[in-house]
Amino acid sequence: MKLWIPVALLAVCLAGCESTEGLQAINPVTNEVHFTGDYYKLSDVDQAPTLIDQVPPEYPSILQKGGVEGKVQLQIIVDPKGVPQQVQVSEATHTLFVQPAIDAVRHWRYRPGLKGGQPVATQIPVTMSFQRDRSLEPESTR
Repeated sequence: MKLWIPVALLAVCLAGCESTEGLQAINPVTNEVHFTGDYYKLSDVDQAPTLIDQVPPEYPSILQKGGVEGKVQLQIIVDPKGVPQQVQVSEATHTLFVQPAIDAVRHWRYRPGLKGGQPVATQIPVTMSFQRDRSLEPESTR
């Protein structure tokens, strides 16, 4: 028997699998964040960016069905127009929470940070919490 036949059959069987067993065993994500361009750290601005419009993240259905909850910690640059740029993940409890968190925060809008009365690009942390029985609003933003 050719080797590719059992491999193909196994792939077809696994493709339809919706098992939630073992989902919590996947390693969490930890990254070092590196931004480019000119921006200020939160401690260096006179006024921090303020969240004015947000879109909640989509809860991955397989994690929701499995009862898996978690958090994603992001670092973003809010540009002088209040638009999130350079969204990066510093930590996540599960890899499947990462993309929904990134997708949601890219649609958010802020009042930009101010330095000397002028809008400036500012790095801020965002922690997004995924909990089955609560709304998917960010846990904390600054």
